[in-house]
Amino acid sequence: SFCTLLRSRRTRQPIRPSPLATHQPEMPFGLEELIAEYGLLPLLTLAAAPVIAMLIARAVFGRNASPLAVTSVRRTKVLLCGPCGAGKTTIWQKLVHGSAKPTHTSMTANVGTAKAADGSSVELVDYPGHPRLREDVLPLLPSAKAIVIVLDAVAALDEAVGVHAVATLLAKLIEEPKAQGAAIVVAANKRDDPTSFSSKAVKKKLEAELTTLFAARSSAVGSANVAQVAVKGGAKPAAAKRRETGLMLEDGEKFTFEGSCSVPVEFTDIAAVADDTFNLDPIVSVLSS
Repeated sequence: SFCTLLRSRRTRQPIRPSPLATHQPEMPFGLEELIAEYGLLPLLTLAAAPVIAMLIARAVFGRNASPLAVTSVRRTKVLLCGPCGAGKTTIWQKLVHGSAKPTHTSMTANVGTAKAADGSSVELVDYPGHPRLREDVLPLLPSAKAIVIVLDAVAALDEAVGVHAVATLLAKLIEEPKAQGAAIVVAANKRDDPTSFSSKAVKKKLEAELTTLFAARSSAVGSANVAQVAVKGGAKPAAAKRRETGLMLEDGEKFTFEGSCSVPVEFTDIAAVADDTFNLDPIVSVLSS
């Protein structure tokens, strides 16, 4: 009956919660004290460090890179690169073997050990100058402590092997993330020839070539941007354009190695066939850097 049901509800014992229901998980030993003393942000940063390292490794070394690649690659090599016929192999032979033999254009790299000015041994790589192989030097850049671009200073005005060819290669190197941290040296070779251009003259001509190259790129990006505005009614921010297209110049701006280039580039005069003024001492000094 209703009265019996009412009496049973008044006398029913209250349900006590299970100990498991009210148990709060305890923090690992010492964690609560660390949070209280330093806050939560440093601990979260520490926990995220492996992920950040992996992302950096992938950005620098590729998608298949290991997180350990950031610290495992040491910069120990010195690369000799540049157009064909600049004298790279002759320089390599003299620094590695002490003498040079007649050379010809090669499609493979020469690798050997050279003595630096301080007596230490340095791996010296003579990379082929053929235009089709220039892109293949990129995988060597993370292990390079110095990149020496050798230019035939006698043929500096030759479009195929002179300043124009060096400017094309140099533009890629100064924008390549893998080259960051390596010293870049432009060596004007064959300075024993009285008709050769000095490294100062080579530098000015390279700045003029790079001004033309980057200005043309800026103009092309600007035209594409105008078309994008007309078609889509909007444009990407300047910072985004710079990341996608690399270094660009404003209208009328001239490229200079001191003002436009974020990577230090040095210039020097050398001669593989030494005379009283020019020799390979500047390259030997680079080996010690």
